[in-house]
Amino acid sequence: MKNKIGDCLLLAILIMGFWLRISGIRDNHSFWSDEALVSSFARDIASGKSALMTGLKGISYEPLQTGITALSLKLFGVSEFSARLPSVVFGSFGIIFAYLIAVKLSSKSGGLLAAFLYGFSQLNLANSTQAKPYVILETLLLIIVYFMLRWQNSGSHNKKLTVIETALLVVATFTHSLGILFWIIFAIFFLLSNHTSIAKALRQNTYLIGGIAIIALFAVVFKTDQPLFSFIKNFTDRLQTSSDNSAYLKNLFLRQYGIFLIPALIAHVLVFKKNKPAMISIFAWALTLILLWNYHSTTHNIRYLVPLFGIIFVAFGVFWGKAGEWTAKKTKIRSFIYLPILIVIILYISGYKIVHRPQVYYSPNADFYGDVQVADYKDMFAQIRKKIPAYQHIAVFNDVIDSQRWYLPLKPADAYFKIGTYKPYRDPIDHRPVYGSLSDFIKEQAKYPKGILIVEDWQSILPEDIKQYAKKNLKLQIRVNSLPEAKNDPWPLEVYSWGL
Repeated sequence: MKNKIGDCLLLAILIMGFWLRISGIRDNHSFWSDEALVSSFARDIASGKSALMTGLKGISYEPLQTGITALSLKLFGVSEFSARLPSVVFGSFGIIFAYLIAVKLSSKSGGLLAAFLYGFSQLNLANSTQAKPYVILETLLLIIVYFMLRWQNSGSHNKKLTVIETALLVVATFTHSLGILFWIIFAIFFLLSNHTSIAKALRQNTYLIGGIAIIALFAVVFKTDQPLFSFIKNFTDRLQTSSDNSAYLKNLFLRQYGIFLIPALIAHVLVFKKNKPAMISIFAWALTLILLWNYHSTTHNIRYLVPLFGIIFVAFGVFWGKAGEWTAKKTKIRSFIYLPILIVIILYISGYKIVHRPQVYYSPNADFYGDVQVADYKDMFAQIRKKIPAYQHIAVFNDVIDSQRWYLPLKPADAYFKIGTYKPYRDPIDHRPVYGSLSDFIKEQAKYPKGILIVEDWQSILPEDIKQYAKKNLKLQIRVNSLPEAKNDPWPLEVYSWGL
């Protein structure tokens, strides 16, 4: 009976978690820039406009995300809903693995708490309703950890589990280059679990080592390694910058999520003795991710930390599952069943970082303002097509290609203007000229008798002096203040014209 009740509760959490997510994409609200760009390449694949491999190479650091989105667009039609659907599915699927891991490390009630937190988290819901790969990575990480624990509990080297883990790691890596860091978990776990047999194999297989060296040399000489290293280089290039996001880190993990993080860290200690390889591996990966985010990320975007929050939510459930077991032992009351459920009730009533009911929109800026620029590009470009029907025959200036490639596919920009561009160059995607100065803007404007400039009216990529020039010298045609679903989080868009 208790097992049936637990299974019914898990099923209820799973159904509700899916409902919360599907509700958040049902109105086809506007893409933000990153969603629009990956979806535009996916649309090209789905419509046959570009070959599969050409489309996958469009965004080099997330080719599989493009492929997954293309498959969804092909199956369900071209829309924002279809592009976001894979995140909904993966985000819901992650609930199951949050439960399974917490059960392995604590109890079924601890698993239910982990599943609830994973399913109802505002942070997870916001990322599960975007056409971006971060929740997919979060779920893939939980699956990797689950099979790692199964491998550990099997008590021996299991080739089948090794193949599964390797396949999952490859999928994660090509979903987004952030998945490269997942290899840290697998590598450390594999070494700690098999250090004796690895040392023995190295001593006995000198020919094997020599063969691997010859293959590696062949790959370098004949440059067959270039596609892989090009992919990895794209990730490592991002680490060349230096920053210090310590203030944001403290605010996020201590002030906002401290009530989840502290129990999660304690849980890590509680299960360490029986799960040393797994716990050391996860901790090493988490520390690496945090250090890179803190000191080598040009922006403090919380979305890069989403996979870590999946681990935190699971560990939070483990802590309360263990706490229930401990109090049951001391008091002889079967509180291990009720204590985590009590925490679920408290979290739900308080609503802290938890969503109570389905919504058509979950703000990605609830934890960090400005993490996502949720401007209503969809409405702006619709107004351009309506108010300026001859838009294909006039100049269009923009700062980035992203949203225009999805919402105005029949008219690419004639020029881009980006802050920090000291020497003009060609955009790598559509090969249009990119400039950075007001003088270049005035020169380009003079080439076209009619045209429009798209202005993101915040501290965006468009140089500020060009914005001010437009406000003083060009005609305001369109202004869209905010996404209707996010009126309290305005990101104004403006369209200025000349010659019209």
